[in-house]
Amino acid sequence: MNIAEFEERYCPEPNSGCFLWLGPWSAKGGYGRVMVAHQNLRAHRLAWELYRGPIPPGEIVMHRCDTPCCVNPDHLVIGTVAENNQHKALRDRCKRKTKIRGVYPRRGRFAAYGCGLGGTLCLGVFDTEAQAAEIVERFRDARYALGPLANNREAVLRLRLSFRGLGGRHRPWTKLPDEVKP
Repeated sequence: MNIAEFEERYCPEPNSGCFLWLGPWSAKGGYGRVMVAHQNLRAHRLAWELYRGPIPPGEIVMHRCDTPCCVNPDHLVIGTVAENNQHKALRDRCKRKTKIRGVYPRRGRFAAYGCGLGGTLCLGVFDTEAQAAEIVERFRDARYALGPLANNREAVLRLRLSFRGLGGRHRPWTKLPDEVKP
Protein backbone atom coordinates (compact mmCIF):
# COMPACT_ATOMS: atom_id res chain seq x y z
CA MET A 1 0.00 0.00 0.00
CA ASN A 2 1.30 3.45 -0.85
CA ILE A 3 0.62 6.80 0.80
CA ALA A 4 -2.07 7.82 -1.74
CA GLU A 5 -4.07 4.61 -1.13
CA PHE A 6 -3.66 5.04 2.63
CA GLU A 7 -4.89 8.66 2.54
CA GLU A 8 -8.15 7.53 0.90
CA ARG A 9 -8.94 5.47 4.00
CA TYR A 10 -9.03 8.15 6.68
CA CYS A 11 -10.94 11.35 7.37
CA PRO A 12 -9.36 14.38 9.10
CA GLU A 13 -11.24 15.44 12.24
CA PRO A 14 -10.95 19.27 12.41
CA ASN A 15 -11.35 19.73 16.18
CA SER A 16 -8.71 17.29 17.39
CA GLY A 17 -6.47 17.04 14.34
CA CYS A 18 -6.87 13.26 14.35
CA PHE A 19 -7.06 11.35 11.08
CA LEU A 20 -9.88 8.89 11.81
CA TRP A 21 -9.54 5.50 10.14
CA LEU A 22 -12.54 4.70 7.92
CA GLY A 23 -11.69 1.05 7.32
CA PRO A 24 -12.37 -1.86 9.64
CA TRP A 25 -11.64 -1.58 13.35
CA SER A 26 -10.58 -4.25 15.78
CA ALA A 27 -13.25 -5.34 18.23
CA LYS A 28 -10.73 -5.11 21.05
CA GLY A 29 -9.55 -1.55 21.59
CA GLY A 30 -11.00 0.09 18.45
CA TYR A 31 -7.73 0.18 16.51
CA GLY A 32 -7.93 0.52 12.73
CA ARG A 33 -7.12 -2.66 10.79
CA VAL A 34 -5.82 -3.00 7.23
CA MET A 35 -4.80 -5.92 5.03
CA VAL A 36 -1.45 -5.50 3.27
CA ALA A 37 0.11 -8.36 1.34
CA HIS A 38 -2.17 -10.90 3.07
CA GLN A 39 -1.19 -9.57 6.52
CA ASN A 40 -3.67 -8.01 8.95
CA LEU A 41 -1.97 -4.90 10.37
CA ARG A 42 -2.96 -2.15 12.75
CA ALA A 43 -3.52 1.00 10.73
CA HIS A 44 -1.55 3.30 13.06
CA ARG A 45 1.52 1.06 12.75
CA LEU A 46 1.21 1.14 8.95
CA ALA A 47 0.88 4.96 9.10
CA TRP A 48 4.13 5.16 11.04
CA GLU A 49 5.93 2.94 8.56
CA LEU A 50 4.60 4.85 5.54
CA TYR A 51 5.37 8.34 6.86
CA ARG A 52 8.28 7.83 9.28
CA GLY A 53 10.00 4.55 8.39
CA PRO A 54 10.42 1.16 10.04
CA ILE A 55 9.48 0.54 13.67
CA PRO A 56 12.61 -0.37 15.68
CA PRO A 57 12.62 -3.91 17.13
CA GLY A 58 11.20 -4.06 20.65
CA GLU A 59 9.38 -0.73 20.22
CA ILE A 60 5.69 0.01 19.73
CA VAL A 61 3.73 2.87 18.15
CA MET A 62 1.82 4.87 20.78
CA HIS A 63 -0.95 7.44 20.37
CA ARG A 64 -0.39 10.86 21.94
CA CYS A 65 -4.03 11.73 21.28
CA ASP A 66 -5.50 8.66 23.08
CA THR A 67 -7.66 7.90 20.03
CA PRO A 68 -7.04 4.29 18.93
CA CYS A 69 -8.45 4.80 15.41
CA CYS A 70 -6.23 7.87 14.74
CA VAL A 71 -3.62 7.41 12.00
CA ASN A 72 -2.19 10.96 12.00
CA PRO A 73 1.60 10.47 12.04
CA ASP A 74 1.97 13.68 14.08
CA HIS A 75 -0.08 12.05 16.86
CA LEU A 76 2.06 8.89 16.91
CA VAL A 77 5.30 8.29 18.81
CA ILE A 78 7.64 5.34 19.22
CA GLY A 79 8.05 3.95 22.73
CA THR A 80 8.23 0.84 24.86
CA VAL A 81 5.40 -1.15 26.41
CA ALA A 82 6.44 0.22 29.83
CA GLU A 83 6.22 3.82 28.56
CA ASN A 84 2.81 3.12 27.05
CA ASN A 85 1.55 1.63 30.33
CA GLN A 86 2.85 4.66 32.23
CA HIS A 87 1.13 6.96 29.71
CA LYS A 88 -2.14 5.02 30.09
CA ALA A 89 -1.97 5.32 33.89
CA LEU A 90 -1.26 9.07 33.75
CA ARG A 91 -4.19 9.61 31.38
CA ASP A 92 -6.48 7.25 33.35
CA ARG A 93 -7.00 4.95 30.33
CA CYS A 94 -6.40 1.73 32.23
CA LYS A 95 -9.07 -0.91 31.82
CA ARG A 96 -11.24 -0.99 34.87
CA LYS A 97 -11.32 -4.50 36.20
CA THR A 98 -11.92 -6.29 39.41
CA LYS A 99 -9.26 -8.12 41.40
CA ILE A 100 -10.74 -11.43 40.29
CA ARG A 101 -9.28 -12.96 37.14
CA GLY A 102 -11.94 -13.34 34.45
CA VAL A 103 -14.45 -10.88 36.00
CA TYR A 104 -14.92 -7.40 34.50
CA PRO A 105 -17.39 -4.61 35.28
CA ARG A 106 -19.96 -4.04 32.55
CA ARG A 107 -22.64 -1.35 32.76
CA GLY A 108 -23.14 -1.68 36.51
CA ARG A 109 -22.99 -5.47 36.45
CA PHE A 110 -20.18 -8.02 36.11
CA ALA A 111 -19.21 -10.06 33.05
CA ALA A 112 -17.65 -13.49 33.55
CA TYR A 113 -15.10 -14.77 31.04
CA GLY A 114 -13.36 -18.10 30.70
CA CYS A 115 -10.49 -19.17 28.47
CA GLY A 116 -11.08 -21.72 25.78
CA LEU A 117 -10.40 -22.58 22.17
CA GLY A 118 -7.48 -20.17 21.98
CA GLY A 119 -9.57 -17.18 23.03
CA THR A 120 -11.91 -15.77 25.63
CA LEU A 121 -15.48 -17.00 26.03
CA CYS A 122 -18.17 -14.86 27.67
CA LEU A 123 -19.96 -16.98 30.27
CA GLY A 124 -22.63 -14.40 31.08
CA VAL A 125 -23.31 -11.11 32.82
CA PHE A 126 -24.23 -11.16 36.52
CA ASP A 127 -25.62 -8.74 39.08
CA THR A 128 -22.85 -9.24 41.61
CA GLU A 129 -19.11 -9.72 41.43
CA ALA A 130 -19.41 -12.82 43.64
CA GLN A 131 -21.84 -14.53 41.22
CA ALA A 132 -19.53 -13.85 38.25
CA ALA A 133 -16.47 -15.05 40.21
CA GLU A 134 -18.25 -18.28 41.15
CA ILE A 135 -19.12 -19.01 37.51
CA VAL A 136 -15.55 -18.31 36.36
CA GLU A 137 -14.18 -20.66 39.02
CA ARG A 138 -16.72 -23.39 38.21
CA PHE A 139 -15.95 -23.06 34.49
CA ARG A 140 -12.21 -23.43 35.17
CA ASP A 141 -12.82 -26.53 37.31
CA ALA A 142 -15.15 -28.09 34.72
CA ARG A 143 -12.73 -27.31 31.88
CA TYR A 144 -9.90 -28.90 33.84
CA ALA A 145 -12.11 -31.97 34.40
CA LEU A 146 -12.52 -32.34 30.61
CA GLY A 147 -8.90 -33.46 30.46
CA PRO A 148 -7.97 -34.35 26.88
CA LEU A 149 -11.26 -32.88 25.63
CA ALA A 150 -10.29 -29.42 26.93
CA ASN A 151 -9.19 -28.39 23.43
CA ASN A 152 -12.14 -30.03 21.66
CA ARG A 153 -14.31 -27.26 20.16
CA GLU A 154 -17.64 -29.07 20.60
CA ALA A 155 -16.93 -30.04 24.21
CA VAL A 156 -15.91 -26.52 25.23
CA LEU A 157 -18.89 -24.91 23.47
CA ARG A 158 -21.28 -27.37 25.17
CA LEU A 159 -19.62 -26.55 28.49
CA ARG A 160 -20.05 -22.82 27.89
CA LEU A 161 -23.70 -23.30 26.96
CA SER A 162 -24.28 -25.22 30.19
CA PHE A 163 -22.85 -22.27 32.15
CA ARG A 164 -25.00 -19.74 30.33
CA GLY A 165 -28.08 -21.09 32.13
CA LEU A 166 -26.75 -20.56 35.66
CA GLY A 167 -28.34 -17.20 36.35
CA GLY A 168 -26.29 -14.97 34.08
CA ARG A 169 -28.13 -12.67 31.71
CA HIS A 170 -26.62 -12.48 28.27
CA ARG A 171 -28.20 -12.05 24.85
CA PRO A 172 -28.74 -15.64 23.69
CA TRP A 173 -27.58 -16.76 20.31
CA THR A 174 -30.38 -16.63 17.80
CA LYS A 175 -29.32 -19.86 16.11
CA LEU A 176 -26.91 -22.50 17.31
CA PRO A 177 -25.04 -24.79 14.96
CA ASP A 178 -26.49 -28.33 15.09
CA GLU A 179 -23.24 -29.84 16.40
CA VAL A 180 -23.26 -27.75 19.61
CA LYS A 181 -26.91 -27.89 20.61
CA PRO A 182 -27.23 -29.18 24.18
